[in-house]
Amino acid sequence: MRTIMTAALVALTTLPAIADEVWYSPTGDQLVYQAEQDGFAIFSAPWNGEDVYLYFPELAGNYYERSMHDGFWIGGPTSTGCGAALSGPDGRASYSWGRVELVFDRAEYPTGWTALMGNCMADPDGILRASLAAG
Repeated sequence: MRTIMTAALVALTTLPAIADEVWYSPTGDQLVYQAEQDGFAIFSAPWNGEDVYLYFPELAGNYYERSMHDGFWIGGPTSTGCGAALSGPDGRASYSWGRVELVFDRAEYPTGWTALMGNCMADPDGILRASLAAG
């Protein structure tokens, strides 16, 4: 029994927890790995004066082979900017959205990242930097 409990405890402590992934922007804003849904990793972050959610398909559960990942961001429900609304896997929808190219600093958790952000279907041209939170 003790061996099983020890093995379970080791397994729980060696896997990164989603809640452990918190980063900070150069201006001190917090960026958070919020959830995983339908194979998507979902982050929250400040962008252009609003809180947005970033969605990365096939990144959910990937803590050891991170590199460059394409995705999209969605702003608040009352925000505007694009000619059509976009919905995420969590049901969030907005007329404020765009493309994201995410590049991790290292392949393994924990690591910081840089995202190139664009509006609507435009190529990403803005930079969002996320450094590891001191813990």
